[in-house]
Amino acid sequence: MSPTSTGALESRDAHAKLTPSLFEALVRDNADMVAVIDLEGRFVFASDAVRWTLGREPDWFIGRDGFEIIHPDDLGSAAESLASTVASGSGVREPLLLRLLHADGTWRAVEILTNNLSGDERVHGLVITARDMSARRQSELTAIEARDLFEQAFTRAPIGMAIVGNDGELRRVNHALATMIGSTIQTMIGQNLINLAHAEDQPGALSYARDVFKGKEPPAFEVRFVRLDGDIAWARVTASLIRCEDGSPLHSVVQIEDVTEQHRLRDELKRAATHDPLTGLLNRAGLEESYERFERRSGNNSAVLLIDLDRFKPVNDTFGHHAGDRLLQFVAARLREALRGGSVIARIGGDEFVAHIEGVTDAEQAVGVAERVRRTLASPFVVSGNRINIAGSIGVVYMETSVDLEDALACSDRASYLAKRSGGDQVSLCSPGSKEG
Repeated sequence: MSPTSTGALESRDAHAKLTPSLFEALVRDNADMVAVIDLEGRFVFASDAVRWTLGREPDWFIGRDGFEIIHPDDLGSAAESLASTVASGSGVREPLLLRLLHADGTWRAVEILTNNLSGDERVHGLVITARDMSARRQSELTAIEARDLFEQAFTRAPIGMAIVGNDGELRRVNHALATMIGSTIQTMIGQNLINLAHAEDQPGALSYARDVFKGKEPPAFEVRFVRLDGDIAWARVTASLIRCEDGSPLHSVVQIEDVTEQHRLRDELKRAATHDPLTGLLNRAGLEESYERFERRSGNNSAVLLIDLDRFKPVNDTFGHHAGDRLLQFVAARLREALRGGSVIARIGGDEFVAHIEGVTDAEQAVGVAERVRRTLASPFVVSGNRINIAGSIGVVYMETSVDLEDALACSDRASYLAKRSGGDQVSLCSPGSKEG
């Protein structure tokens, strides 16, 4: 008879020494696997739970060496635990996590509890309770994988990301956000995120944060952050509230996308649509937009000056269009100087300029402003070494009440025409609603 057969017979004899009616009754409905091994590590008893834990019938285990079903990498800790249990006498040992071989060839993680009852004449062995931990282990592995994925996404994200406490304090910051703010991760930790926003945007940012904290899902909003170098960084912000198991707010995960370039392009497109590319002054569309804002704001006490340059065409004919363009730029600069504060200046034609002046108290003051402009334009210009003399025929309309811009321009245009017809370099006043200057 082989040693294995001998061991199996001895284990079956040992199994016969158990009190079936008592012991087996205690473990029959136990969801955990219960086994008894002798002091040499052979199975003496295995409960019915081995069927769904390890996929085998209880009789398959009787007489077998328990180490046969332990993962090779866990044999050392299993042997050490067995020796310690035998040497220490009765009592339940600390739990041990092992991997046991399933009938389908896979390994199942189980938590082992061992009680040395070798001195008990009813057992004569070590009672082992094994709880299947595969589902929990898989859950733990899934959680670890999810955490690792989040860590990679957080750290390597091309957009700014932060974990923000309920008090607004930055707990974690990624490299993209630190770069956008022009700071370092270490410096930003502990700062209040809202305090990094532009002062004018902080109330809106605080309102957004409150909505997130209340569990709402507000749409993304844009906010200006002040970089450490003083520049402005525009950002599109979205946030998600993370809760504890009891439902209370834990912290928020905030995504902060740098949209500064989009704002720059948007501003450039808007400027191109409302400004004259040669002089940098407003164009007609920009003037209309500005005038509409004025109308909504007050709509009275202002003046419109239409400035039609005299003797401009000969400049182009004599010195070329480049010289003419340079002259227009110099004219724009002089108009800015003469009309500083409370004035909107636009170029609406080749050699026509318009100034809308707010806060004018009467027609006399409006004419006085126009005279200052006329004198400014009457001084010679030097373009590419050439001394050039031009002038301006200026039509003025003073408005005490709201007047449509088209009506104001038509009136001032008629007055400018009268000034030019009278020899130019003059100021002519027009009353709103009149058909003549």
